[in-house]
Amino acid sequence: MRSSVVLFLALWTFCPSWAASIRNLASVGPGGGGGVFAAVFHNSDPNVILLGQDIGGVVKSSDGGLHWRHVNARGFVRPDIGLDLFFVDELVAHPTRDTEFFACTQSGLFRSEDSGESWSLVIPSPASSEAELPVSWISFSPKNSSLALAGGGSWHEPDPEEDLALYRSQDGGRSFAFVDAEGIPELATITSIAFDPTDGSVFTSTTAGLFRSTNNGDSFNKVGFAFRHNQGQWIGIEGSGAQKTYWYVLYTLGEDGEPDTRSGGIYRSSNGFSWTEISGHPTINDPESNELIRPLGGRINPAAPSSLFLNLRIDGGEGGLYRHDGAWTNLTEDLADMTWSAGSGFFGIAPECLTFYRGDPRPNQVLPGGGGAHRVLGSGYRSRLDSGGW
Repeated sequence: MRSSVVLFLALWTFCPSWAASIRNLASVGPGGGGGVFAAVFHNSDPNVILLGQDIGGVVKSSDGGLHWRHVNARGFVRPDIGLDLFFVDELVAHPTRDTEFFACTQSGLFRSEDSGESWSLVIPSPASSEAELPVSWISFSPKNSSLALAGGGSWHEPDPEEDLALYRSQDGGRSFAFVDAEGIPELATITSIAFDPTDGSVFTSTTAGLFRSTNNGDSFNKVGFAFRHNQGQWIGIEGSGAQKTYWYVLYTLGEDGEPDTRSGGIYRSSNGFSWTEISGHPTINDPESNELIRPLGGRINPAAPSSLFLNLRIDGGEGGLYRHDGAWTNLTEDLADMTWSAGSGFFGIAPECLTFYRGDPRPNQVLPGGGGAHRVLGSGYRSRLDSGGW
């Protein structure tokens, strides 16, 4: 049974004082329906936010998080698909069409043209004989917004014995075709996809390792670096020129075939080929293995690509949100009144829905994940929160 986690909606202008301000929290919803594992802002309106839940589908706010409502009724609820469609692994906004969003679910990939108000199924296609296909990730090329790649499976609970599934769109996500990608083992789950913003190549994190393609996914070569961990969890690339930074998050699969939750690694690169493992902060290292407690994923600050935001979790659901920009900073250490344990109802902050607003000014907001929504109160926001609940 999947653990629920608490969602924090944090808004700030990035500065060193943010870690201290996280103590000032106000609940803004939605909560009351499982965990929240995906989040996305509208490209140009930070008041429009979509959240993806593990049992509740998609919820939407049009006022920056003050009020929330489910937006599943039009096209998302389907009598021919089971309840897995309500588990949303990822939400993505189309890079150039502001009202277009994509929801990766355990039943398929859904597309909305009206900011989440209605949805249509694009994977599997209407002509497919498959009723449902899990989709874990979708990524658009920053050099060509018509090109998108989507990966099958679940990055949240990847199965290394699952058949590889990669899909490609050449019309901006309106339709997808299966890609018989060479070079990746047939049994592998795609856990994330990232396009290089400079040369357009694509990096794919899988349960079989990290792979790179220079022909839009037709074939891949495994990145030949001796990573100490065997399961790819997440790959991210931000910046250009000397500022371009690659981050790769991995974990180790235990002898029993289950993820070893006390063994994870984080690597950084400037070119995608040679990597440096990031040493762990003493407070987030497992004292027995001296390794990072398993990271679930991360997000890069687009305004500062060398800055990684990361969630860590150990057995029992404990965890927290951390930032690395040369050294580790625990962004949740000031929450002394909260007990990060299963018994308290708090299961850590899930990075799988950490997201940045990329409009102007950018980035000024972030959504770290979980079962409800909270906002870090900062200058100018408290009065908005006083006006309503959800």
